[in-house]
Formats: sequence, structure tokens, C-alpha cells
Amino acid sequence: KRITFIFIALFIIINVSSAEVEINIDIPSSIQLNEPYDIILSVSPVESGPFDITELLPVGWEIVDWYVEGNGSEVEFIHDSNIVYDDRTREVYRWSFSEPETRGVDIRYTVVAKQVGSFEITTLFTQESPGGFDSFKESIFVGTGTSEIFCGNYVCDDSFGETMITCPQ
Repeated sequence: KRITFIFIALFIIINVSSAEVEINIDIPSSIQLNEPYDIILSVSPVESGPFDITELLPVGWEIVDWYVEGNGSEVEFIHDSNIVYDDRTREVYRWSFSEPETRGVDIRYTVVAKQVGSFEITTLFTQESPGGFDSFKESIFVGTGTSEIFCGNYVCDDSFGETMITCPQ
């Protein structure tokens, strides 16, 4: 009985200590230029310590509205422009939670894309105590709603039909 009890206790401890925070991102795969779109970040329960959720968006993109569902603690919202992360300049939007969220939370925000092309949105989870970091990346395509070639941004984008011949800029 003692060996069975020790095995079960060890199994529970291993499973509890290896539990990680999961973030699911509900984001469309393509959106239109200058139109507002809703994005939802669903964060699984955070069992201990304050934590931050950070969105790294392309430069010029703007979060025009946001709110948090399932939140029991104070939330501080911070926006920084032109921060370099992963060799790219980004708009940084961060929600800092002062307490753990044992029920999980949904962060819902409305974003407006200001450039046409293919982009990557990076989501970061950071926690000081007990310590943790994770990142998630999603790709999104921003179009104009027309079949025009978007030329002149110094990027040859074949998803727009741009080639060295059709768009030498």
C-alpha cells in the first residue's frame, strides 16, 4: 500500500508541476486594410503569481478597443511603439495581471491593420514567480479587397502577384 501511495503521490506532483499555461488565439487568417477586426486571446488558468500577456503587432497597427472577461484582478494596459523584437520593429501592447487567474481569462481586442501584406502576430506570456515564458505566433494576411498589386513597399510579395517585372520598386 505504501508503494502504491508513493507512486500516486509522485504522479500527481509531476503532473501538477508540469502544467503549463495555454493560450489560444482566435484570429482570422486574412483581413482587410483599415477595417477593424476582433481578436480573442483565451488564457488557461494561471495558478500562481502575477503575469503579463503581450501582443507584438506590426508597426502602425492599432488596438482601438479591448476588454478582459473572467478577470478578478487589476489589469494594467501598456502600449509602446517601435520596439525591436526578433529583429523586427513592432507595436507592443501588454496586459499586466496583478494576481493569478485561476479561472482563466479571455482578452478581446479590436485591431486595425495599417499595411497590406503578410504579417506575423506574436503573443508572449511572462510570469516572474514561479517564473515562466512562452510565445505563440500567428500569420495573417492583410488585403485591400481588390485585385490591385500593392507596389512600392520595397517587398516583393508574390501573394499580390508582385514580381521583379510587375513591381520593380
